[in-house]
Amino acid sequence: MLCLPQLRRQAREYGVAFQTEAARMTIHGFLHLWGYDHIKPKDARIMMPLQEKALEQYFCVPRKMIVLTI
Repeated sequence: MLCLPQLRRQAREYGVAFQTEAARMTIHGFLHLWGYDHIKPKDARIMMPLQEKALEQYFCVPRKMIVLTI
């Protein structure tokens, strides 16, 4: 479930389009559903590249537009 007001705030905070932030959080949520986590640095090193790759591959977000927040 995505919270639209929170997505708007985060998009402004990270300087990205609302659609980009919505795509990022959608992927992020699916990764959590599939068992990935980012609490521990070693887990984040696994999860974050998967998130970046999915943004590039499935949502056509250029790497330079991907903001890592964790």
